[in-house]
Amino acid sequence: MGELTDAADGDRGALSPTATDMSQGGRDPVASRAIAGAIALGRVGQPDDIANLVAFLASEAGGRVTGQAIDASGGQRL
Repeated sequence: MGELTDAADGDRGALSPTATDMSQGGRDPVASRAIAGAIALGRVGQPDDIANLVAFLASEAGGRVTGQAIDASGGQRL
């Protein structure tokens, strides 16, 4: 059996793909509003929304989170 390691030594999790304002570049404004309307929070994610989650996962506070696929879609897939 392999040795157990601290989560800081390995993967903590993965972020699931999500719509952000960066992924909406060049889209028709009507289509962009339709996508935002399908998200529970009513807007596509901003880079800071994702960065804050990544910062948490990389911090000591997120040290007990391991092996998770985290959906930061704002409720796009509810």
